[in-house]
Amino acid sequence: MLSKYLLSLSVLAWFSAANAHTLLWGVDNAGIKTGLRNIRTNNPGDYQGDPIMSVYSSEMRCNKAGGTPVTPRTVNPGQTFFFRFVNGQTDGSGPEILDPSHVGPCLVYAAPGPAATEWVKLFHEGIGKKGDVSSWCTRKLIRNGGFQFTLPSNMPAGRWVLRIELIALHNAFEENSAQMYVRCMDINVTGSNTGVASPIVHFPGAYSGTEPGIKYDLYGDDGNVQAFRDYIIPGGPVGGFKSTGSAPPPSPLVPSPSPSPKAVSPVASPKISPVASPKVSPAVSPVPSPAAISIASAPKPTATNALKFNLKDWDFCDINAQCVNGCCSREYSHDNKFKCTPGGTRSKCTGTGLLTAAAVSPRPQLRNLKEWDFCTSSSQCANECCSNEYSDDGKFKCTPGTENCL
Repeated sequence: MLSKYLLSLSVLAWFSAANAHTLLWGVDNAGIKTGLRNIRTNNPGDYQGDPIMSVYSSEMRCNKAGGTPVTPRTVNPGQTFFFRFVNGQTDGSGPEILDPSHVGPCLVYAAPGPAATEWVKLFHEGIGKKGDVSSWCTRKLIRNGGFQFTLPSNMPAGRWVLRIELIALHNAFEENSAQMYVRCMDINVTGSNTGVASPIVHFPGAYSGTEPGIKYDLYGDDGNVQAFRDYIIPGGPVGGFKSTGSAPPPSPLVPSPSPSPKAVSPVASPKISPVASPKVSPAVSPVPSPAAISIASAPKPTATNALKFNLKDWDFCDINAQCVNGCCSREYSHDNKFKCTPGGTRSKCTGTGLLTAAAVSPRPQLRNLKEWDFCTSSSQCANECCSNEYSDDGKFKCTPGTENCL
């Protein structure tokens, strides 16, 4: 074990001198090479190649560039990209892409843009052959200058954000020591595909920091990189899109009735009219009354559902009181439905409007949020203080050690 710590210290010392971290520098497609165009870059003056060291950091979303969108690149479903990397020098001319000791996986996620809050994993690659260090994705990246990625052919049309990530595992035998290199790219997918992404993950939140894909021991007893151990890529399986239809299917249906009305009309008219008339009239008469009843009694079934409390982040909701995080809103919701929204803007935590908190009985005690959980009032927090003091992202959380509380 001592050899691992000595190796870790030597690697850190080398990097303080060489400053050779890495970053996504260009995305090539259709034979066109580009620089930082369409890539969310950090604030001017910030060093561009530093890794993210905590899976709990808000920078896990899109690095320091976070939620700042850029002009999207217009792309087609099924299009192939080449993600080009350089070291941390801001002019893109570094002598190395990544130090060979920084082995680990490559990953690509996508989220509806430009808000980019609900992500689906579209690609990952770890080690190709157990025990073969050269088969890590990052080693291939060093040899090739980057890695290739193809959009799903059924990717829904519209604005998307791609999250490109490398994870370096050279120090990951300790907790919170893996290095995540993250950058995001804005794209606009053409066509008419529609679909639902699954499974959904969130950043931060997709990684726990203790799973075997983040806390992983590369080294043998002699301190050399072995990679003989099984490696599980973090973030769950590669997902995709379940199609909900597209524009092309209706088009063949339009001409099909037109050529055949002469042949069909004599046959169809005697069969359709007697069948339709007796069944439609009795079916129509009872339909309005249940519809009227369901509208009149709509709050009751909703209230029954609303008796579910302690709902987690992104569960569907009707009122704030149902949510552990205290915010039922449509903010950041790609399908515009009300969900328990972590870090939601207080003025937007309105609920559906179908129910009031008074309509829900009994109302449970909500003072169960832990320190640094998102909150909207101090009554939700076990420490009785909801504040944005000390908050690195400016959002209200259950804050210890302050009297500046809501």
